[in-house]
Amino acid sequence: MEETDGKVSLKSLMEYVKYIKENVDISKLENYLKNMGITVTEDELQDLKKNLPIDALGKINKKNLMNALQNLSKGKLNINDLDKVLKYLGIKLTDREMEELLSYLHTDATGKVSLKTVMDNMKSIKENIVAQNLKNFLMNMGIILTEDEHRRLLKNLPIDAKGKIKKKNIINAVKTIPRGKLNINDLDKVLENLGIKLTDREMEELLSNLTINADGKVFLKNVMDNVKFIKENIDAQNLENFMMEMGITLTENELQCLLKALPIDDKGKINKKNIKNVLKSVPVGKVNINDLDKVLENLGIKLTEGEMEDLSNDLLIDTDGKVSLKNVMETMKSIKENINSQNLENFLKNMGITLTEEEHQHLLKFLPIDANGKINKKNIMNTVKKLDVGNVDIHVLDKLLENLGIKVTAREMEKLLSDLPVYADGKVSLKKVMESMKSIKENIDAQDLETFLKDMGIILAEYEFRYLKRHLPIDAKGKINKKNIINTVKKLPGGKIKLNNLDKILEILGIELADREMEELLSDLPINADGRVSLKNIIDKVKSIKESIDAQNLENFLKDMGITFTEEELQDFLKRLPIDVKGKINKKNIMNALKTLSGENITINDLDEGLGNLGIKTANKETDELLAKTFTDATGKIPLNKLLDNMKYVRGE
Repeated sequence: MEETDGKVSLKSLMEYVKYIKENVDISKLENYLKNMGITVTEDELQDLKKNLPIDALGKINKKNLMNALQNLSKGKLNINDLDKVLKYLGIKLTDREMEELLSYLHTDATGKVSLKTVMDNMKSIKENIVAQNLKNFLMNMGIILTEDEHRRLLKNLPIDAKGKIKKKNIINAVKTIPRGKLNINDLDKVLENLGIKLTDREMEELLSNLTINADGKVFLKNVMDNVKFIKENIDAQNLENFMMEMGITLTENELQCLLKALPIDDKGKINKKNIKNVLKSVPVGKVNINDLDKVLENLGIKLTEGEMEDLSNDLLIDTDGKVSLKNVMETMKSIKENINSQNLENFLKNMGITLTEEEHQHLLKFLPIDANGKINKKNIMNTVKKLDVGNVDIHVLDKLLENLGIKVTAREMEKLLSDLPVYADGKVSLKKVMESMKSIKENIDAQDLETFLKDMGIILAEYEFRYLKRHLPIDAKGKINKKNIINTVKKLPGGKIKLNNLDKILEILGIELADREMEELLSDLPINADGRVSLKNIIDKVKSIKESIDAQNLENFLKDMGITFTEEELQDFLKRLPIDVKGKINKKNIMNALKTLSGENITINDLDEGLGNLGIKTANKETDELLAKTFTDATGKIPLNKLLDNMKYVRGE
């Protein structure tokens, strides 16, 4: 604690009191648990001591301890201490909830009950309600529905085998009800129940924007739309304060520069997401090194402890303890995207991939190393997938697939594990993993067609289902290609999906959309009364989005491909491109214009993305041959015209 003239500051004293209340000494852990009425086995006690983070003063945070206790399988508590334990855990139950909890608990001969049983049942009670209590639950939240709205809501909410509904599902569904109302006097309570926190200034703005009827009620949709807008936007004139709250200080020049880069709507508002996106691409301002964690969190950036340590070591900190945001972003990007070439073997091992020395050397031949001895991680992942080298520990298969950017459902993982031949050492060929994964992602068993359609939210009439089965080719293994299903279904009148299955459909079709593209797609899709959208509309719209870009996004589009222009070169290039009435440029026209340039380069790390953006799809062998034929400069770049010439040679054009 800080002292001045032998006195302790009130702030330091309060912080110390808070610290004592929130932490427990590691040496007193067993007694602390006993005082709570909790008994654990010796093994569990040692596990707690080993796995819980301990600070420099030998203290454990009580919240961390409570979270760890909830996962113990053998921990017990005396039923008479239940109130006390729940209080320690910060859990408040109503009389009815406590009654329900006690009805599920079975004590042993000593009057004790499993802590895990308590926590599992308490979690279920807190997260769910009995379906027949829905109306009372909503009334207690301050939300008023008509009888018709109540019936419709109940019909659309999933109810489990015990007749329970998840509160989270109710809250998400309620937010979308167009005519649901609430009493303006209950606004605070409703927002709290919906998990929405507003500052005084935000609440003031919300109240000024709400339309309140004669009986003091307001439409819930009106509230939610306004809350969403307030939470997502700030007044342009408050930009400097918003930046300071994020932990970033700006000069007047930087503030004006940022304001020019940000779109401001007709109400003088700036979208917070736009601010964060602009800061990532045009970082301005300075950050106090002590606020670095907060700034990265506010920008939605997560780093591991190792990455954070590397970042802190590599930053250029001035005499005021500040660092430029540009330096932070550039250093962090390098750390996130690259590894030291000498760490390649460990990097792959951490992913669960083991290589022979011959495979390791073969892989290195295809990986460009920059002047600092770094290899791009994305390049490693792409090359590993293409070369099909190495073996994988079956126990870390899920981690490997995640690192390779492959999302797998529980059902797909089960199928994958059943298909893979496992060696005696518990490893499996990476080549086999990739082949099996590709087949699982692209195909289904013919007998599972109806289930697949149901999972996609596709409802077909009987005649449509018969037509579909008749026209879908089935291979020798009894498999149907998912893409063929979607392309056939889109021609049928019933070829519609629920909007929440959009991601699944795009994945099946092999379509990846950037946030901006997804936003454009969703803004233009006609959705019918039951929340469904035509597959044909989706595919046509995606095709349009993928074939063109906004003229104003040309610079970013080229940068994503690894191509950079000066401002003058960009304007000159723009003059060569036809722009349609919607302000769009066809990507094919961009490619044709790029072919005429002689001096431009593309970064090798962006090779797949660059070729993809140019409309060129390559097989793995073609990419390997292309890389082998094309020489890069010291910065890892390839002359664009040379690349395109070599592409023709590889394809025999």
